[in-house]
Formats: sequence, C-alpha cells, structure tokens
Amino acid sequence: MRASLLRLLRHQLGRLRLYAEVYLELLRRARPRHVVVADDTTTHGRLLVLAAQACGIPTLNIQHGAIADVQHYRQTVAEKLAVWGEHDRALLVRHGVAAEKVVVTGQPRFEAAATAPAETASLRRRYRVPANAKVLLWATTPFVPRLSYDVPERNQRYLAALLEILAAEPLWFLLIKLHPRDQREVYEKGLAERDRALRGRVRLLQAEDMQGLLPLADVLLAWNTSVIQEAVLAGKAIIGVNFFGMPESIPSVSEGVALPARTPEELRGALQSLLLGKGAVHAMLAEARPRYAARYLNVSERSAVDRILELLA
Repeated sequence: MRASLLRLLRHQLGRLRLYAEVYLELLRRARPRHVVVADDTTTHGRLLVLAAQACGIPTLNIQHGAIADVQHYRQTVAEKLAVWGEHDRALLVRHGVAAEKVVVTGQPRFEAAATAPAETASLRRRYRVPANAKVLLWATTPFVPRLSYDVPERNQRYLAALLEILAAEPLWFLLIKLHPRDQREVYEKGLAERDRALRGRVRLLQAEDMQGLLPLADVLLAWNTSVIQEAVLAGKAIIGVNFFGMPESIPSVSEGVALPARTPEELRGALQSLLLGKGAVHAMLAEARPRYAARYLNVSERSAVDRILELLA
C-alpha cells in the first residue's frame, strides 16, 4: 500500500511540475498585461495564477459560482478578486481574505436576466408548447460520477415525482434543462418507462442556455444553482426542490424567494398553489425579491463588464 501511494504521489507531482512549466513558458512568450481566471482554487487555475505571479504579471480571479458557508473554502491567491455582491465580499473577508483585495463588480448574466424580454410566443412554437399550457422549468443538479456532484437515484426520484404530478395535469409541460455536466441517459431512462402521451409533454434540453428558457417558465424548479438568482431578477416563481436534506448553499427558501419542496407531496402542493391558486403566494415571493437582489446580486446602472475592466486598467 505504501509503495502504491508513493508511486501515485510521484506521478501527481510530476504532472503538476509539467503543467507549471508549460504555464511559465506560455506566459514568458506571450507576456500578457494581465492573467484573468474564473477560479483560482482549482489545480489549473491556481497553477496559472502562481505562474503569472512568478513572471510579475498581475492576476484577477472572477467569481465563477456561488460562495457559501457550507462549501469547503480554499483561499484565493490572485491579487484581486471580483465578486457578484456585498454578501460574497463579506463572506470572503470573514474567511480571512484581505478586504482591499475583494471588489464587488456584479455579474453580466444577472444584468441580462433583469432586462430579459417577456415575449414567449416564439419560444412556445420552438419547444412545441401550447399557448394555454403552464411550463415547469427544472434546472438539474448534475450527476457526474468522477466528481460526485450528485447520485443518479436522486435525479431519478425527482423525475418520477414530477412525472406523477404531470400525469394529473394535462395542461402542464415540463422542460428539463440539464446541467452541462449532467448525464442525459439518467433522464432518458426514466422517460422511456412512461406512456407516449406523457412523454410528449416533456422536453429534455442540454445545449440551450438557461437564460433563454427563463421567459417561458411559469415556475422554476431548482436547488443550489445560480439559475435561482437569475430567476429572482427575472421575477419568476421558484420552488426549492430538495427531497434529500441537502444544505442550502445558494440561499432561496431561507430568504423567502422560493417555496420549499422537501417531499413529492410538498412539491405537488407548491405547484398547485402557484399554478392553480390565487395570487397571495406570488405576492409573498415578489415581496422578497428586491431584498434578495440588494443583498446578493448587486445589479446597478454601471455594467459588471465596465467594473471588471476598471480592475484591469
């Protein structure tokens, strides 16, 4: 066992040294004014930033995904860190990042979500959704065997629950937007076991951009994805689907912008209250959105791109 571990360690260290040498040579030849990465806590992101610093090149890390207390945190090493909102900045400073290093810039996708057109007729034609149908848009959490983001049984159970609900509501359609890393076959298997009429009201999508689908959604179903934040800015009703007690790393239910769905029965009730009920629930969610946006999303008249470019001036 010890010999095997030593061989593995030597192999991994050899790979890291090779990548570091490649990045150093690349930077020495290209001599960029700045090095910008989307995440310097990954192996390659960190190696590239460290190589740039060894060459005297300024570095900037742009926040890639939501930052939360429940996630394992690794210190960033870039000289500057551009984050989405004041909540993220405060969280990083609390974790020990120097306050002067963290700059709130916002996020271009959030700005686009806040100003997205409401026209849906062309989207309904494209995805073959009748004008009088209600659309459930499910943003999946990926099942990636190598990375262990999730387990397929969870996604299969979510799908089974949604199909049971859909079977009783002939005017409800389900758009399943797979995460880019998700495994399509997990969902195809679940759909293949259902009757043709029900399958005809389900669209399995992966290459499409989620922001282009949001205008079509009457309800977003999601958990721990930044799509929730885009949906808040787009004024969408959200249900936080979480049958397995996973910690809330991207606030939604706790901040009042999403209804909880911890069981299939609770999911059915939340959907019925939003799609068949009166406006009280919608009003409750709408009231929470401005507070949420102010705390987490930092959308302002100055574009996020302009604020990021200022850091590179």
